[in-house]
Amino acid sequence: KDDTSAQSGTYAVDSNLSVLGSEMTPASAVTFPTDVQVGSRAEITDSRKMYNYSQNENVITDGSYTVLKYTADGTFTPTSSFDVEYLVVAGGGSGGGTTSQVAGGGGAGGYATNFGGTGHAVTAQSYTITVGAGGASSGAGNNNGNSGGYSTFDTITMNGGGYGGKQSQTSGGSSATGSGGGGGWVSSAASSSGSYGNDGGYSISGIGALNSAAGGGGSGSAGQNGQASSVGGYGGDGTSNSITGSAVTYAVGGGGGGYGGTSGVGGAGGSSTTTSNGAADADSSNADSNTGNGSGGTGSNGTARASGSGGSGVVIIRFLTSGNTYTTSLTNTWQEIGS
Repeated sequence: KDDTSAQSGTYAVDSNLSVLGSEMTPASAVTFPTDVQVGSRAEITDSRKMYNYSQNENVITDGSYTVLKYTADGTFTPTSSFDVEYLVVAGGGSGGGTTSQVAGGGGAGGYATNFGGTGHAVTAQSYTITVGAGGASSGAGNNNGNSGGYSTFDTITMNGGGYGGKQSQTSGGSSATGSGGGGGWVSSAASSSGSYGNDGGYSISGIGALNSAAGGGGSGSAGQNGQASSVGGYGGDGTSNSITGSAVTYAVGGGGGGYGGTSGVGGAGGSSTTTSNGAADADSSNADSNTGNGSGGTGSNGTARASGSGGSGVVIIRFLTSGNTYTTSLTNTWQEIGS
Protein backbone atom coordinates (compact mmCIF):
# COMPACT_ATOMS: atom_id res chain seq x y z
CA LYS A 1 0.00 0.00 0.00
CA ASP A 2 0.96 3.68 -0.22
CA ASP A 3 0.97 5.46 3.11
CA THR A 4 1.71 9.18 2.95
CA SER A 5 0.17 10.15 6.30
CA ALA A 6 2.21 10.94 9.38
CA GLN A 7 2.25 7.51 10.97
CA SER A 8 4.61 5.14 12.68
CA GLY A 9 4.48 1.48 13.59
CA THR A 10 4.51 -1.77 11.66
CA TYR A 11 4.32 -1.66 7.85
CA ALA A 12 3.30 -4.59 5.70
CA VAL A 13 5.77 -6.31 3.40
CA ASP A 14 6.17 -4.43 0.07
CA SER A 15 4.77 -1.18 1.51
CA ASN A 16 5.86 1.97 -0.34
CA LEU A 17 6.96 4.67 2.08
CA SER A 18 6.77 8.30 0.90
CA VAL A 19 8.78 10.53 3.26
CA LEU A 20 7.96 14.19 2.65
CA GLY A 21 10.78 16.69 3.02
CA SER A 22 10.64 20.50 3.27
CA GLU A 23 12.93 23.47 3.68
CA MET A 24 12.60 23.09 7.45
CA THR A 25 13.13 19.33 7.28
CA PRO A 26 15.31 18.61 4.25
CA ALA A 27 15.26 15.15 2.77
CA SER A 28 18.79 14.46 3.98
CA ALA A 29 17.65 14.97 7.59
CA VAL A 30 14.67 12.61 7.43
CA THR A 31 15.23 9.42 9.42
CA PHE A 32 13.91 6.28 7.79
CA PRO A 33 12.18 3.61 9.92
CA THR A 34 14.32 0.63 10.91
CA ASP A 35 13.64 -3.05 11.57
CA VAL A 36 11.40 -3.41 8.53
CA GLN A 37 11.25 -6.23 6.00
CA VAL A 38 14.43 -6.62 3.91
CA GLY A 39 13.61 -5.60 0.33
CA SER A 40 11.18 -2.81 1.29
CA ARG A 41 11.33 0.47 -0.67
CA ALA A 42 11.30 4.09 0.46
CA GLU A 43 11.18 7.36 -1.49
CA ILE A 44 11.98 10.96 -0.53
CA THR A 45 9.60 12.84 -2.78
CA ASP A 46 11.32 16.23 -2.92
CA SER A 47 14.53 14.74 -4.37
CA ARG A 48 12.98 11.68 -6.05
CA LYS A 49 15.56 9.33 -4.59
CA MET A 50 14.70 5.67 -4.13
CA TYR A 51 16.03 3.49 -1.33
CA ASN A 52 16.09 -0.23 -0.66
CA TYR A 53 16.19 -1.74 2.83
CA SER A 54 19.15 -4.08 2.38
CA GLN A 55 20.62 -6.82 4.50
CA ASN A 56 24.12 -6.09 5.78
CA GLU A 57 26.58 -7.75 3.41
CA ASN A 58 28.61 -9.00 6.37
CA VAL A 59 25.70 -11.12 7.66
CA ILE A 60 26.15 -14.23 5.52
CA THR A 61 24.04 -17.35 5.13
CA ASP A 62 26.17 -20.39 4.30
CA GLY A 63 23.85 -23.39 4.03
CA SER A 64 22.55 -24.11 7.53
CA TYR A 65 25.00 -21.66 9.12
CA THR A 66 24.94 -17.95 9.91
CA VAL A 67 28.27 -16.12 9.52
CA LEU A 68 28.93 -12.69 11.03
CA LYS A 69 31.96 -10.89 9.58
CA TYR A 70 33.21 -7.92 11.61
CA THR A 71 35.43 -5.59 9.63
CA ALA A 72 35.25 -2.92 12.35
CA ASP A 73 34.53 -2.84 16.09
CA GLY A 74 31.09 -4.11 17.06
CA THR A 75 29.03 -6.36 19.35
CA PHE A 76 27.61 -9.87 19.27
CA THR A 77 24.83 -10.74 21.74
CA PRO A 78 23.47 -14.30 21.85
CA THR A 79 20.07 -14.67 23.53
CA SER A 80 20.89 -18.22 24.70
CA SER A 81 23.88 -20.50 25.12
CA PHE A 82 25.35 -22.24 22.06
CA ASP A 83 28.67 -23.05 20.37
CA VAL A 84 30.35 -20.93 17.71
CA GLU A 85 33.34 -21.16 15.41
CA TYR A 86 35.58 -18.13 15.07
CA LEU A 87 38.43 -16.55 13.15
CA VAL A 88 40.31 -13.72 14.85
CA VAL A 89 43.03 -11.92 12.86
CA ALA A 90 44.90 -8.85 14.10
CA GLY A 91 46.17 -5.97 11.97
CA GLY A 92 49.32 -6.45 9.90
CA GLY A 93 52.47 -4.39 10.43
CA SER A 94 53.78 -1.95 7.87
CA GLY A 95 57.13 -2.19 6.13
CA GLY A 96 60.05 0.09 6.84
CA GLY A 97 61.02 3.25 5.00
CA THR A 98 64.40 4.20 3.57
CA THR A 99 66.39 7.03 2.02
CA SER A 100 69.18 5.21 0.22
CA GLN A 101 69.12 1.46 0.88
CA VAL A 102 66.50 -1.18 1.77
CA ALA A 103 63.97 -1.79 4.55
CA GLY A 104 62.14 -4.88 5.83
CA GLY A 105 58.57 -6.05 5.26
CA GLY A 106 55.83 -5.87 7.87
CA GLY A 107 54.80 -8.91 9.87
CA ALA A 108 51.33 -10.46 9.65
CA GLY A 109 48.81 -10.03 12.43
CA GLY A 110 48.17 -12.84 14.90
CA TYR A 111 45.87 -15.55 13.50
CA ALA A 112 43.61 -17.77 15.63
CA THR A 113 40.73 -20.01 14.54
CA ASN A 114 38.71 -23.03 15.67
CA PHE A 115 36.94 -23.40 12.32
CA GLY A 116 36.23 -27.06 11.69
CA GLY A 117 37.21 -27.99 15.23
CA THR A 118 35.75 -27.91 18.73
CA GLY A 119 33.07 -25.27 19.26
CA HIS A 120 33.59 -22.23 21.46
CA ALA A 121 30.77 -21.78 24.00
CA VAL A 122 28.96 -18.44 24.23
CA THR A 123 26.18 -17.45 26.62
CA ALA A 124 23.39 -14.87 26.74
CA GLN A 125 25.51 -11.74 27.13
CA SER A 126 27.02 -9.00 24.99
CA TYR A 127 30.46 -9.72 23.54
CA THR A 128 32.55 -6.74 22.44
CA ILE A 129 34.37 -7.25 19.14
CA THR A 130 37.60 -5.33 18.47
CA VAL A 131 39.17 -5.29 15.00
CA GLY A 132 42.79 -4.19 14.85
CA ALA A 133 43.94 -1.48 12.47
CA GLY A 134 46.82 -2.10 10.09
CA GLY A 135 50.11 -0.44 10.97
CA ALA A 136 50.34 3.06 9.51
CA SER A 137 52.79 3.91 6.73
CA SER A 138 56.39 4.38 7.77
CA GLY A 139 56.41 7.80 6.12
CA ALA A 140 59.09 8.76 3.62
CA GLY A 141 62.59 8.45 5.02
CA ASN A 142 64.73 6.22 7.20
CA ASN A 143 61.94 5.05 9.51
CA ASN A 144 60.74 1.82 11.02
CA GLY A 145 57.27 0.75 9.99
CA ASN A 146 54.45 0.50 12.53
CA SER A 147 52.97 -2.49 14.29
CA GLY A 148 49.36 -3.51 13.68
CA GLY A 149 46.55 -3.26 16.23
CA TYR A 150 45.11 -6.12 18.25
CA SER A 151 41.80 -7.94 17.57
CA THR A 152 39.59 -9.56 20.22
CA PHE A 153 36.54 -11.80 20.63
CA ASP A 154 35.62 -13.06 24.11
CA THR A 155 38.80 -14.59 25.60
CA ILE A 156 40.72 -14.59 22.30
CA THR A 157 43.13 -11.68 21.80
CA MET A 158 45.55 -11.54 18.88
CA ASN A 159 48.35 -8.97 18.72
CA GLY A 160 49.22 -7.03 15.59
CA GLY A 161 52.13 -7.89 13.33
CA GLY A 162 55.56 -6.38 14.01
CA TYR A 163 56.94 -3.45 12.04
CA GLY A 164 59.45 -3.75 9.22
CA GLY A 165 62.92 -2.49 10.13
CA LYS A 166 64.44 0.64 8.59
CA GLN A 167 67.68 0.67 6.64
CA SER A 168 70.13 1.37 9.45
CA GLN A 169 71.03 -2.03 10.88
CA THR A 170 67.58 -2.50 12.39
CA SER A 171 65.79 -5.76 13.04
CA GLY A 172 62.05 -5.92 12.57
CA GLY A 173 59.58 -5.48 15.40
CA SER A 174 58.46 -8.41 17.54
CA SER A 175 54.87 -9.42 18.30
CA ALA A 176 53.51 -11.12 21.42
CA THR A 177 51.18 -13.41 19.44
CA GLY A 178 51.52 -12.26 15.82
CA SER A 179 54.38 -12.44 13.30
CA GLY A 180 57.57 -10.43 13.47
CA GLY A 181 58.62 -7.82 10.94
CA GLY A 182 61.50 -8.27 8.52
CA GLY A 183 64.88 -6.69 9.20
CA GLY A 184 66.33 -3.85 7.15
CA TRP A 185 69.85 -3.23 5.90
CA VAL A 186 72.44 -5.22 7.90
CA SER A 187 70.07 -6.46 10.57
CA SER A 188 71.83 -9.17 12.56
CA ALA A 189 68.96 -11.11 14.11
CA ALA A 190 65.45 -12.25 13.24
CA SER A 191 62.54 -10.60 15.02
CA SER A 192 60.68 -12.83 17.44
CA SER A 193 57.06 -13.89 17.14
CA GLY A 194 54.38 -15.38 19.35
CA SER A 195 52.62 -18.74 19.18
CA TYR A 196 50.17 -17.47 16.53
CA GLY A 197 52.72 -16.22 14.01
CA ASN A 198 56.28 -16.63 12.74
CA ASP A 199 59.57 -14.75 12.81
CA GLY A 200 60.58 -12.06 10.37
CA GLY A 201 63.87 -12.56 8.56
CA TYR A 202 67.17 -10.66 8.78
CA SER A 203 69.93 -9.50 6.47
CA ILE A 204 73.57 -9.79 7.51
CA SER A 205 76.82 -8.89 5.81
CA GLY A 206 77.73 -11.49 3.22
CA ILE A 207 74.19 -12.22 2.05
CA GLY A 208 73.43 -9.02 0.26
CA ALA A 209 73.44 -6.72 3.26
CA LEU A 210 73.28 -3.54 1.15
CA ASN A 211 70.99 -4.96 -1.48
CA SER A 212 68.28 -7.06 0.12
CA ALA A 213 66.08 -6.57 3.19
CA ALA A 214 64.15 -9.40 4.85
CA GLY A 215 60.51 -10.38 4.59
CA GLY A 216 58.02 -10.18 7.45
CA GLY A 217 56.71 -13.36 9.03
CA GLY A 218 53.32 -14.82 8.07
CA SER A 219 50.89 -17.09 9.89
CA GLY A 220 52.08 -20.03 7.78
CA SER A 221 55.85 -19.55 7.68
CA ALA A 222 58.72 -17.26 8.63
CA GLY A 223 59.87 -14.37 6.49
CA GLN A 224 62.79 -15.02 4.17
CA ASN A 225 66.19 -13.55 5.03
CA GLY A 226 67.83 -11.00 2.79
CA GLN A 227 69.35 -12.54 -0.33
CA ALA A 228 72.77 -12.44 -1.95
CA SER A 229 71.22 -10.80 -5.00
CA SER A 230 69.30 -7.53 -5.07
CA VAL A 231 66.02 -9.39 -4.57
CA GLY A 232 64.31 -8.69 -1.27
CA GLY A 233 63.37 -11.58 0.99
CA TYR A 234 59.90 -13.04 0.48
CA GLY A 235 57.23 -12.51 3.10
CA GLY A 236 56.01 -15.49 5.10
CA ASP A 237 53.03 -17.47 3.80
CA GLY A 238 49.51 -16.83 5.04
CA THR A 239 46.80 -19.36 5.94
CA SER A 240 43.70 -20.20 3.89
CA ASN A 241 40.39 -20.32 5.76
CA SER A 242 36.84 -21.01 4.49
CA ILE A 243 34.83 -19.90 7.53
CA THR A 244 32.76 -17.50 5.37
CA GLY A 245 31.96 -20.25 2.85
CA SER A 246 34.72 -19.14 0.46
CA ALA A 247 38.45 -19.73 0.81
CA VAL A 248 40.42 -16.59 1.73
CA THR A 249 44.10 -16.39 2.69
CA TYR A 250 44.85 -14.30 5.79
CA ALA A 251 47.94 -13.07 7.64
CA VAL A 252 50.55 -12.91 4.86
CA GLY A 253 53.96 -11.35 5.56
CA GLY A 254 55.16 -8.35 3.54
CA GLY A 255 58.14 -8.73 1.20
CA GLY A 256 61.48 -7.05 1.95
CA GLY A 257 62.80 -4.13 -0.07
CA GLY A 258 65.38 -4.62 -2.82
CA TYR A 259 68.06 -2.16 -3.99
CA GLY A 260 68.60 -1.64 -7.69
CA GLY A 261 66.66 -4.79 -8.47
CA THR A 262 63.47 -6.64 -7.64
CA SER A 263 61.92 -6.58 -4.20
CA GLY A 264 60.61 -9.66 -2.46
CA VAL A 265 56.95 -10.40 -2.96
CA GLY A 266 54.50 -11.04 -0.16
CA GLY A 267 53.96 -14.59 0.98
CA ALA A 268 51.77 -17.14 -0.80
CA GLY A 269 48.12 -16.14 -0.96
CA GLY A 270 48.68 -12.40 -0.87
CA SER A 271 47.16 -10.12 -3.46
CA SER A 272 49.51 -9.47 -6.37
CA THR A 273 48.52 -5.81 -6.38
CA THR A 274 48.39 -4.91 -2.72
CA THR A 275 50.48 -7.30 -0.65
CA SER A 276 53.21 -5.13 -1.68
CA ASN A 277 56.47 -5.77 -2.59
CA GLY A 278 58.38 -2.63 -1.87
CA ALA A 279 59.55 -2.19 -5.42
CA ALA A 280 63.09 -1.07 -6.10
CA ASP A 281 63.26 2.70 -5.64
CA ALA A 282 59.52 3.03 -5.01
CA ASP A 283 57.00 3.32 -2.22
CA SER A 284 55.23 0.09 -1.32
CA SER A 285 51.45 -0.09 -1.56
CA ASN A 286 48.84 -0.74 1.12
CA ALA A 287 48.10 -4.33 2.12
CA ASP A 288 44.53 -5.56 1.61
CA SER A 289 42.01 -4.51 4.25
CA ASN A 290 40.63 -7.10 6.68
CA THR A 291 43.31 -9.68 5.96
CA GLY A 292 45.97 -8.96 8.61
CA ASN A 293 48.63 -8.91 5.86
CA GLY A 294 51.87 -7.01 6.33
CA SER A 295 52.88 -4.39 3.78
CA GLY A 296 56.15 -4.52 1.88
CA GLY A 297 59.42 -2.84 2.79
CA THR A 298 60.94 -0.19 0.53
CA GLY A 299 64.03 0.09 -1.64
CA SER A 300 65.76 3.26 -2.79
CA ASN A 301 68.80 4.51 -4.66
CA GLY A 302 68.74 7.96 -3.06
CA THR A 303 65.10 9.08 -2.85
CA ALA A 304 63.18 8.93 0.44
CA ARG A 305 60.55 6.20 0.21
CA ALA A 306 57.54 5.23 2.37
CA SER A 307 55.80 1.93 2.95
CA GLY A 308 52.09 1.35 2.53
CA SER A 309 49.94 0.58 5.56
CA GLY A 310 49.45 -2.94 6.87
CA GLY A 311 46.12 -4.69 6.32
CA SER A 312 43.47 -4.28 9.02
CA GLY A 313 42.28 -7.38 10.87
CA VAL A 314 38.94 -9.17 10.94
CA VAL A 315 36.76 -11.15 13.36
CA ILE A 316 34.37 -13.78 11.97
CA ILE A 317 31.82 -15.83 13.95
CA ARG A 318 29.94 -18.85 12.53
CA PHE A 319 27.15 -20.92 14.08
CA LEU A 320 24.13 -23.05 13.21
CA THR A 321 21.20 -20.85 12.29
CA SER A 322 18.41 -23.09 13.60
CA GLY A 323 17.57 -22.48 17.24
CA ASN A 324 20.33 -19.93 17.86
CA THR A 325 19.06 -16.36 18.15
CA TYR A 326 21.16 -13.25 18.62
CA THR A 327 21.50 -9.53 18.02
CA THR A 328 24.45 -7.81 16.41
CA SER A 329 25.80 -4.39 15.57
CA LEU A 330 25.85 -5.54 11.92
CA THR A 331 22.51 -3.91 11.19
CA ASN A 332 20.52 -3.71 7.98
CA THR A 333 20.46 -0.30 6.31
CA TRP A 334 18.63 1.83 3.72
CA GLN A 335 20.66 2.01 0.50
CA GLU A 336 20.03 4.49 -2.30
CA ILE A 337 19.21 2.61 -5.53
CA GLY A 338 18.40 5.40 -7.99
CA SER A 339 16.38 8.55 -8.54
